[in-house]
Amino acid sequence: MLIEAIVAISIFMVGFGSVLALNAQALHIVPQISKRLIASELAQEGVEIVRNHITTNAIRGYAFNATISGGYYSVFSGVAEGPIIDTNNPCNSNPDVPCLTQLYLPNSGLGNYTTQSTGGKLTPFRRAVYINTGNHEVIVNSIVTWDGSVPSLDGDCRTSQGNCINVEDHLFDWQ
Repeated sequence: MLIEAIVAISIFMVGFGSVLALNAQALHIVPQISKRLIASELAQEGVEIVRNHITTNAIRGYAFNATISGGYYSVFSGVAEGPIIDTNNPCNSNPDVPCLTQLYLPNSGLGNYTTQSTGGKLTPFRRAVYINTGNHEVIVNSIVTWDGSVPSLDGDCRTSQGNCINVEDHLFDWQ
């Protein structure tokens, strides 16, 4: 009877210990999953901002890639002015180096991320958008990193310890 009780308690302790270990692992992974989800949405937003810029060119009667050229850009979604590609200040002092722009969130916690720190809360996210233009195609890579990761010079996130998302889209001249 004593042996049976010891075996039963041992089995219970092994099962309970496994549940505790799994719970501890889950608590460690949840913040990383949250950051990866936010980063993927910010990367997609970078592509959508470029897509909106190209559509605006079409509405205004310009060629679809008339107001952008190849290189790295800082992009953000402004509240009043709408999505912005900083075409006046491209990050092309060295076109081979991604210029990752720090992103801020309004103090209220609601609204769009911005690149301006005025009244904003610092986030761990930084974003760069690389645009490669052709005659009838624009290739957009939106790169978001967090927690200090830096992608390789070609935007490859595989070398950045996993804290990087690179979303690529091919936009064609549909006019």
